[in-house]
Amino acid sequence: MNTAKILPPIDFPLKQYCSNGKIWSKFTKPTHPESKALQAMSSHALVVYNPTAGSAAGADMWLGPVVHRLASKYTVTVLPTVPDMAPSDILNAIGKPIDLLVAAGGDGTLRYVLGAVADAKSDVPVGIIPLGTGNQLARNLMIYEENILSDPLDDAISIILDGVAMKMDMGVMNDQYFCICAGAGPLSDAILMPEQKDKVNWKMLAYASSVIQNFAMPPVMFKITLDEEQETFQVAASGLFISNIADLGLGTLSETAQLNDGLLDLCVLNPSEFGDYLHMGFRFAGGFVGGEAPYYIRKVRTLKVEVVPSRAKLSRFQHLGHRIRSFFAGNTETRPPVAQQVIAMIDGDAYGETPMNIRVVPHAVNVLVPRRFATRLRSSGVVEAQRIETEKSDRVKTAKAAKIAAAEEAEMEDAETDSGDADANTATEEINQSN
Repeated sequence: MNTAKILPPIDFPLKQYCSNGKIWSKFTKPTHPESKALQAMSSHALVVYNPTAGSAAGADMWLGPVVHRLASKYTVTVLPTVPDMAPSDILNAIGKPIDLLVAAGGDGTLRYVLGAVADAKSDVPVGIIPLGTGNQLARNLMIYEENILSDPLDDAISIILDGVAMKMDMGVMNDQYFCICAGAGPLSDAILMPEQKDKVNWKMLAYASSVIQNFAMPPVMFKITLDEEQETFQVAASGLFISNIADLGLGTLSETAQLNDGLLDLCVLNPSEFGDYLHMGFRFAGGFVGGEAPYYIRKVRTLKVEVVPSRAKLSRFQHLGHRIRSFFAGNTETRPPVAQQVIAMIDGDAYGETPMNIRVVPHAVNVLVPRRFATRLRSSGVVEAQRIETEKSDRVKTAKAAKIAAAEEAEMEDAETDSGDADANTATEEINQSN
């Protein structure tokens, strides 16, 4: 039976869809003859999407199939986002508890929806329909795969209906949630450069182009404070990324990186030669997964990123790049300017400037993933637990060995002291006897 839910009288631009995928109408009161039967259905699904995003162009083309398949289990409401909508408005949009929340769009839309769920501390399962350019979160969750034999939309809907729920961590940068990464520096700025039309037309190649345009930009000197001032260091970087996912399209950051390990991955990129930039650009353009990352540092729970106003050392290629840019800009300054602050990026969007206070929120949201991903995650989780236990055991053994060695050294020192005292007493007795 083709059915459609009645639109409740609220202020948001909700659209109701029949199960055949066509827009039914907008309503302000329940006058549809099948409304009683529909309201008797206990499960409610809300599909949230951004109508202004390039990925959402022609939304009626994909919303129909989505609603048609979800309608077999849920009463479905579709909610396009508006600029002044608060994240808390999402979960309150239909005036009753939501049993399923679907985020349809690019990584920015996913961040917005997942951030709302995390902020509300809700356990509602969230399904993902990847419609953006990079789709990095969906790639890492094995929801999105570029395969000529697959249908990404159909696969995503199947995962929503038949997948399993998994707790996923999120990051917070200066009180803003992110699900992929936070970043700073020239390479981070390159992610912000492409215009929406270029991302729609050129996909990931738009990012490769911006990386090449940003080539040889002077690195920035960062001061990084880890885990509440337990450790502080400075590092020069063209790109500093604090990631919640294993792969940013630049290579696997860590073989043990997981979306539910309660940790973030700190990655520092500082390419110095043309080949380094070209290599990263094409890796990012191809969306490659796997392989060694350009540079990986460590896992963290909290950190603070600040800019040190000093000039980092440039390679010969970076010097050349600066001179070329200065020439075309009509700038006679031979030395690059000293950065005071840089743009802070989260999930491909600019959010203020440094300093960046970042922390992880473990198990912040409940996302629906393929069963094979959940199986792999459990397997890798066992391996990771074994690795952590082994490291812990090794540390205990090392500590015990150090304690034993220290005790033996102390005994030897005591023995030497006793021997020295005995020798001194003997010498004193001999002197007294001779006198």
